[in-house]
Formats: sequence, C-alpha cells, structure tokens
Amino acid sequence: MDARISLCLIVGNESGYIERCLESFLPVADEVVVVRAVGGLAPDDTLERAAAVCRRHGVGLVTGEYRNRAEHADWPHVDDFAAARQLARTLVNCSTSSFVGMCLPLRTKRRCVVGFMACTPKGCRGS
Repeated sequence: MDARISLCLIVGNESGYIERCLESFLPVADEVVVVRAVGGLAPDDTLERAAAVCRRHGVGLVTGEYRNRAEHADWPHVDDFAAARQLARTLVNCSTSSFVGMCLPLRTKRRCVVGFMACTPKGCRGS
C-alpha cells in the first residue's frame, strides 16, 4: 500500500497567507483538511482561497468550522484549541491516509512560520 498524507490546517482569518502556506505543502499532500477557528470574529475568505488552490492542484479539500462554546462566543480568539484540532482529525479520510500532518500557521512580521506535527499509527511528534 502506498503511503498517503493528509495535511490538516487549523486557521483563523488567514486569507493573506493561506495560498502560500498550501502551495508549500501541496506537492506532498494527498488530501487537505482546513478547519477555520476564528472565535467571535467574522470569518474572511480563507476557506474559499484554500478551495481555489486545492482545485488548481487537483488535491481534495475537506473543510470544517470550529465555533466557541456559547459562554465564549464573543471572545476574539478560540476558546478550545484542542477541540478544533480534534475536529480536524475527525475530518481526515482515515481509509486512505497513512500519515496526518497538523500544521499551525503562525504569522510574524516577515513571514508565515509553520509548526508541524507528524502523526502515524505509532503516535505523534511535533516540531
């Protein structure tokens, strides 16, 4: 069986960065899962831009949206990142993926830095 890689991204309003982030990983990804988690902020067009990039590259895209719990609905940040991460994992097509990479885009003034977690049936490791 050939190894297949699912790339999981948990993003906020990242329309200015999502295309470049995806372009760097799509050559090795067989599937992309993007979960938008923006807290109480209004969402931008990040998911639409992600869909356009994946279409251009012929890579499947699955999207999800994490929403804060009701008591934290007005927070401008995500109230439970672990829940957003778990949502991303549940959206992965486990029947075809051998490896799952969780990417966390972090903006700096100069560039987009990405932390990566490689998950296999034996466990996970982060960088």
